Amino acid sequence: MALVNGQDIIHCHDWSSAPVAWIFKDNYAHYGLSKARLVFTIHNLEFGAHFIGKAMQYADKATTVSATLNLSISLTFTQYLIILVIIN
Repeated sequence: MALVNGQDIIHCHDWSSAPVAWIFKDNYAHYGLSKARLVFTIHNLEFGAHFIGKAMQYADKATTVSATLNLSISLTFTQYLIILVIIN
């Protein structure tokens, strides 16, 4: 794997390309690509939530395709935190 013309960003979109995030970081970053940064864009949380969650752990930046989705993700995360507080 080589980055063309010194490009240093890998941009993955949604669950179908999410494995690229951890495969790149775990297996390829040390081949002279350690300066490359990974951006992950979420399109839909309905599919592949596990893959999306794992990719988010490896991403240097995360984006969404819309402000509405961004708000939805924020509300979901807030609800998750509230549930954790109630349970514990």
